[in-house]
Amino acid sequence: MSGAYRHIGVASTFSPRFFAVLSEADRYARCFEGRLSVIHAAAEHADGIARFFEALEKLERSDDTGVLWSVADSPVEAIIAACTRNEIDLLIAGALEREGEHRNFVGGVAHELLKRVPCDLLLMPKPMEESAPCKRVVVEVDLKRPNVDFLNRTCDLAARLGAEQMVFVGIVTPFDQARASQDDHLDEGGLAAIVDQASGFEGEVDYRLLHSTTGFAMCDFLQQNDADLFIAGSRRKEGARRLPTRLDWLLQVIPTNVLLVGIDA
Repeated sequence: MSGAYRHIGVASTFSPRFFAVLSEADRYARCFEGRLSVIHAAAEHADGIARFFEALEKLERSDDTGVLWSVADSPVEAIIAACTRNEIDLLIAGALEREGEHRNFVGGVAHELLKRVPCDLLLMPKPMEESAPCKRVVVEVDLKRPNVDFLNRTCDLAARLGAEQMVFVGIVTPFDQARASQDDHLDEGGLAAIVDQASGFEGEVDYRLLHSTTGFAMCDFLQQNDADLFIAGSRRKEGARRLPTRLDWLLQVIPTNVLLVGIDA
């Protein structure tokens, strides 16, 4: 089986979570069988070279992982430029700005990446140096524009991560129901019919239909069900992968690791 991604980039800064982010990126790169590069939004300097070499040597990656130094008007511009120049398929980055009593709030760089990144994007609110199992993967299903290729890809990614359970979740709002045609099946039967077409995952599979006026119902579902990873689709628009409107809440809070996977329009 070929790798899930050819070239994976990790946005790295010298923050307190420096080594945790690199450790997470190392594990995902090995699971997805992709080449890993470190992206640093600054000009190359001796101290940075030494710190990256030490960290990569600790991860046993000093011989096969390069550092992509990138300078631009802002960190986001630098990261996006590095992704474009080096044909990055998946960008990995930390996401947490601050932790509230019930919510993890998205930081400024992650907020902009969600709106502008040109490739698939994995955001981690709480990266860890030590490996933690990815047991439950939740996938967002677009009931109005289902894409079986996207669902099959999520199954492949979940299998590579060693997940035990996948939960496919659809959201229906009163607005969706008001505009639905006879060909739309915005119910559990329609969701089940979509999920039944997916293949590539041998673990437990479940599906849930959420009725809500806002997309925050998905956020609450992820928190209440201890999801280890949330996968959602994003379609390309004007050269960037854009969040669908129903996922706008991700620009504010991030309840777990989030993977945005590109869907061809």
